[in-house]
Amino acid sequence: MNRMIPSTSLLRVVLLAGVPVMLALTLAWRASARLADAAPAPSRRIAAVPQPAIARVPDPAAIRVEALPMPRCWTCPGDASGDAATSVDLDLFAPLGDGDANAAEWLASFARGEVRATEGQAARARRVPAVIGGEPARVLPADDPLLKEAEPWMDQARCRFHPEIWPMDAVPPREPNLLLALTLAKSWVARGDAAGDAARAAADHRRAIRLGRLLLQDDVSVAQHLVGRACIRLGVDAMHRAARTSGDLPRALATSLALAEHDGLRGMTAERLDVLHRIAPDGASLLGNARVAPTDRDLDAVVALASGSAERRFRIAALPVLRLVADAAPAEQSSRARASLTSLESDADPLVADAARAALSSTASPVEEEP
Repeated sequence: MNRMIPSTSLLRVVLLAGVPVMLALTLAWRASARLADAAPAPSRRIAAVPQPAIARVPDPAAIRVEALPMPRCWTCPGDASGDAATSVDLDLFAPLGDGDANAAEWLASFARGEVRATEGQAARARRVPAVIGGEPARVLPADDPLLKEAEPWMDQARCRFHPEIWPMDAVPPREPNLLLALTLAKSWVARGDAAGDAARAAADHRRAIRLGRLLLQDDVSVAQHLVGRACIRLGVDAMHRAARTSGDLPRALATSLALAEHDGLRGMTAERLDVLHRIAPDGASLLGNARVAPTDRDLDAVVALASGSAERRFRIAALPVLRLVADAAPAEQSSRARASLTSLESDADPLVADAARAALSSTASPVEEEP
């Protein structure tokens, strides 16, 4: 079965969540450097996973203004080479719970080909109009049973899809139903905004943030990371609006710093993906049919991205482009790209090593649009 690029509906939803440039670039390199993978391994779940045990979620710590970080200069020269991580501690807003179940088990069950995929699609069909921060949105009804079912999973401390749920046997790697994840986050934020009670509102806003934080733990997929960031931003923005309304100036300051950092991270992600888009732009032919001729500088940048110290999701994102160059570039560049992939098969990060092996063993296939 061929992997598919995400539907344009995902792009539209994430645009509304505030991550336009990066997801557009992500879609571009995925569409143009698509590698065929083997049919996804059968689900390990023969039925829906049982609900986890009740977990404890600590209250956020008191915000000490003097301990907040100074604003980061995201446009300063050289700053984009740093780690794509926030310096504002998200524990100030929504600490993770102490549950020991793997939240990925539940989230993965709604992915394409998994046991609850049709339920995920049906849930999105139940959405109703709402307004979040003055912007129109579509969310699940406040009493939707899926929201209730999801709540204990948001109280877990761990969320690992690879390799606990899915093996790293394809590039790009398998992802959960990201549209559904965004729907859950928006639904909690909308329900919290309408609660009329500060404690209930904060509980829902924190759920959206914790969902985002859980999605960030895997760090294998740029798209999943972007959606995780979008969930966090939705919750933090709601907390910021509430803090302004209530006159909680320390929380308003802390949330405004966090929002600025998340916006800066989007720009950093766009910069890191831009070189992949230059080599494999929108509309490029598929592997086996394409002819590409990257500049030596761009190829240097992709090799450095794949083999360097960047976060794992960026390293894995570079692998399909290296394979494209290996198959479709002039001989000298092709040889260098293939050598880079081969060396990455022995990478110290086992998921990067597995992804490099998957990239080398993949074959060209048509790209299908998701219906």
